[in-house]
Formats: sequence, C-alpha cells, structure tokens
Amino acid sequence: NTMLTLTESAAREIGKFKESSKAEATAFLRVKVTAGDCAGYGYSLNLDTAYDEMKDSRYSYHGVDIVVD
Repeated sequence: NTMLTLTESAAREIGKFKESSKAEATAFLRVKVTAGDCAGYGYSLNLDTAYDEMKDSRYSYHGVDIVVD
C-alpha cells in the first residue's frame, strides 16, 4: 500500500527540472518529511543520487523515481 502517487503531468515537470538543472541520469526526487511544530509536518523536495537501501523507500511513477527516507 503506497502513501505517495505522482501524476503524469507532475512526472513531466520533474523530468524538465532534471534536464534544466543538468542532474545526473541516476538522480531521483527525494521527498523528506520532518517533524514540525504545532502546525504539522514540514516537507522538502530535492534531486539526489544517494540511496540507502536500509533507510529509504523507492517508488517509480511514469518514469520518475521518488525516494522517501
């Protein structure tokens, strides 16, 4: 059961972003969730290439890999 999905449109935009930032072909989108204050959680998105099999979960949607730690 996956808690994360990505639309085709979003996948295209991530692909464009990877191209424009000249990211490595192996780069994926890392979604990081941090504990927040009383307002809830904080989120960050960035391109990354460091994958830790023991700590990370990898998902693939429409040709885009997403990793959540």
